[in-house]
Amino acid sequence: GVAVRVWPAAAFLAQFLVNCPSFVAGQSVIELGSGLGVAGIGAAVADAGEVLITDKEAKALELVQHNADVNRVGERVQVAQVDFKNELTWPKRQFDVILGADILLFQGEGQELVKSVDALLSDEGRALIADPCE
Repeated sequence: GVAVRVWPAAAFLAQFLVNCPSFVAGQSVIELGSGLGVAGIGAAVADAGEVLITDKEAKALELVQHNADVNRVGERVQVAQVDFKNELTWPKRQFDVILGADILLFQGEGQELVKSVDALLSDEGRALIADPCE
């Protein structure tokens, strides 16, 4: 899997959220395709109201929970096995903020991401997707 390192956009998002906590403070947040969960953990550190960190790989979610515990936000973070490309796995609710970092690894995934964001984002919500070309 790809949850073996901290990807550049995940580090950027986490740093952004910690330095600009008003973006997520008190908000419900979901991170899609989290890998190690760095952006979602940043949201928890920035005092998000609730944080759901998701990935399609169960092993990645074990690492996310460990990383959240190490960063002292484990009790404020939930993890769930979700594939943003598979509607059957999506939570049955909407969120105020959607985070995605380095999740468009393969051509054509952008359309799937747009579908999931459209379904999971509340009407007044904001999506923050960071995916630089390497």
